[in-house]
Amino acid sequence: MGGATISLPNLQDAGGDSSDLHSELVSYREQQQAAFVHIPLMVSYQSRHRYPLYAQAGVKLSISHVK
Repeated sequence: MGGATISLPNLQDAGGDSSDLHSELVSYREQQQAAFVHIPLMVSYQSRHRYPLYAQAGVKLSISHVK
């Protein structure tokens, strides 16, 4: 866990008024988890004629889980 201090002096709003911004983050923590599964699928075809025909097609199925 960590912390941070943010200071932004002389901020001006739309009306031209200025102010100072001071913020402090205490015990800030960020955690991310992700799991991915990639499944490639391929189909191939070849005919047995005098002039053979070749064909291929494929897709990739992706499944994800993000916490």
